Amino acid sequence: MHKKICTGQSDNLSQPLPHDDPSISARGANCICVHAEKDKDARQKIEQDLIQKSRPAGNA
Repeated sequence: MHKKICTGQSDNLSQPLPHDDPSISARGANCICVHAEKDKDARQKIEQDLIQKSRPAGNA
């Protein structure tokens, strides 16, 4: 079963994610799902849409 903990976007996945902190793993996170999108504006719109729809606890 998948549980949405937080949603974010990044220009570079080799860098730590903004939500990459101990509280995320403490909530049971053990994987990350990625949707590749080159356009930054599109990524930000997708991010906001996902946050509004699912309201993950890590984005509160």
